[in-house]
Amino acid sequence: ANRIGGTPGPGVSIAVMSGVDRAGGWVVPPRHTVFTLMGGVQLDLREARFSEREVTIDVLAIMGGVDIIVGEDLEVEVSGFGFMGGFDHRGAGPGLPGSPRLRVVGFALMGGVNVRRRGPSKKQREAQLRGPHRERELRREYRDQRREDRDLRRHERRYGELNPPDDD
Repeated sequence: ANRIGGTPGPGVSIAVMSGVDRAGGWVVPPRHTVFTLMGGVQLDLREARFSEREVTIDVLAIMGGVDIIVGEDLEVEVSGFGFMGGFDHRGAGPGLPGSPRLRVVGFALMGGVNVRRRGPSKKQREAQLRGPHRERELRREYRDQRREDRDLRRHERRYGELNPPDDD
């Protein structure tokens, strides 16, 4: 599937003594800035689209952590520096021909930046294995199970037992 194009999402992720999680189908702008001060940011790019063929994520992590998760298809270049912290370059490497190119640059002061490659998310695997309608079926099954559990709890509260006695 073509992952390039679309209206870009927010260009900044900021976590000051807090956390930011960005995942799912969002459009990464040409330049995204991540700042964390004693906080954490997780960017999951496995389902993301990219506004341009090449995007850059600028990272500044001060006593905080940044995790960037990419799929196997992306071309990834990592160039950053950690001072009393770490800037992990293990996720760097080539991707599939024609795939977007991600550049991660920045600085970590007493913090850490990790770029990791992972396979498809659970949602993507289910869609691949079971077709487009299976996700809707799974949601329905989950909803029905929750309703059954709720009804059982209500019954237990009202009658004080799981199975009401049979009238003979």
